[in-house]
Amino acid sequence: MLVQKTIHVLLLLGFCIPQLLLSQQVEINDDLGDVTDEFQEHFFEALKQRGIENYEKALVALLKCQRIDDTKAIVNFEIGKNNLLLKKFDAAEVSLKKALEKSPNNEWYLESLYEVYYQTQNLDLAITTVKKLIAHHPIYKEDLLTLYMRTRQFKNAIAVLDDLDATQGRSYSRDSIRAQLYTISGFDNEEVNYWNKRISDNPKNEKNYLSLIYLLSEKGDANAAFKVSERLLKSIPDSKLAHLGLFKYYLEKEEIDKAVNSMNTVVKATQINKEAKFKVIYDFMRYAETHPDQELALENAATLFSEIQGSKSIYMDLANFFLKKNNDAQGTKYMQLALGGNNLALNNFDALKKQLFLLAERKDFKTLYDNSTKAIDNYPSQPVLYFLKGAASNNLQKYKEAIDVLEIGIDFVVDDIKLESSIYKELIVAYRSLNNFKKVKYYESQLIRINS
Repeated sequence: MLVQKTIHVLLLLGFCIPQLLLSQQVEINDDLGDVTDEFQEHFFEALKQRGIENYEKALVALLKCQRIDDTKAIVNFEIGKNNLLLKKFDAAEVSLKKALEKSPNNEWYLESLYEVYYQTQNLDLAITTVKKLIAHHPIYKEDLLTLYMRTRQFKNAIAVLDDLDATQGRSYSRDSIRAQLYTISGFDNEEVNYWNKRISDNPKNEKNYLSLIYLLSEKGDANAAFKVSERLLKSIPDSKLAHLGLFKYYLEKEEIDKAVNSMNTVVKATQINKEAKFKVIYDFMRYAETHPDQELALENAATLFSEIQGSKSIYMDLANFFLKKNNDAQGTKYMQLALGGNNLALNNFDALKKQLFLLAERKDFKTLYDNSTKAIDNYPSQPVLYFLKGAASNNLQKYKEAIDVLEIGIDFVVDDIKLESSIYKELIVAYRSLNNFKKVKYYESQLIRINS
């Protein structure tokens, strides 16, 4: 009786044959050979039981097959497969290795053995097995890459990346993996060499220059980044990406007019992403902190960024910049621009929290008290707001109100020792001011408890 005919009979009887079984039909035909009807009956009973997830019953049927004929590799494979599904990994490994002794390099057998090693985290043997699978399907190179990364075999992982790039073409995802590998492995010079080679191979590809400029900038090597930018401009004279490297160099050399020109070029460039533009403005913002004559250039760049990107978020950063310099007029101006004209960011909790902490830093406790009250109405379960109102109340000598609001707030604190400590400290201030030393002692003990 042919195996194929038997499968058709099973289907007609309504049995569910798994997709994997159907895909193995050719292997079954090849490996089963001429067997007795009794053998086939037990074998297909095993397939049926595995199909309905009765793995123990499948094993019973397969052992009956072995007693009739123990030369069939596919029986060892099925025993291994069922043991794998039962998480009996040692037994699965033994049977699958026996199957491979009888049928070396069989793809299905190797795949199941690989799964055993992967699930048991025997990564060295997983690597050995997946290398054999690559001969059947190059897609397993991705698995080999992952295994090399997990076992910290970084040079081997990079070699696999090189192979994948050569055979499949380069991709953004693999470039990201490569960058991570170079970072964690410490092969900094190799990464620089890699991008230099990419540039030499394709001198008209701006993205390769940009990757190297980013890399050198992150390493703090502005001079090298500048030289790459010059190479880019020489190859592509109208390149906007080059100004990412030029800006950093000019800023460090304090060639400010050139730095501002490069900054504005970056902000206007459509091919440069929002995050890179913001980083340029932020770097210039830090420079302007100690060079107030550059505040206007900063404001102009930020306004240009907001108009081009359609985002007002940068105005909040400008507001913080000016408020920290005690320039309330400019700080308030940009705060209102960030909030669309509203004085309080009630629809943006992060911005609201930033506003309130700035008021605390400026010791404007009356405004902090009023605004934190409004904030609590909108976010009644945020403990940080109760802390801020409690701190404002203490500074306004409203000690009883401080106690009320702080003791409500402490109930909302979850896994935040710093905030919990801050609330206890404010409660100690309030109770001490009211001469309630019993409560002072209690909250001092709570403070010691959470910090011990």
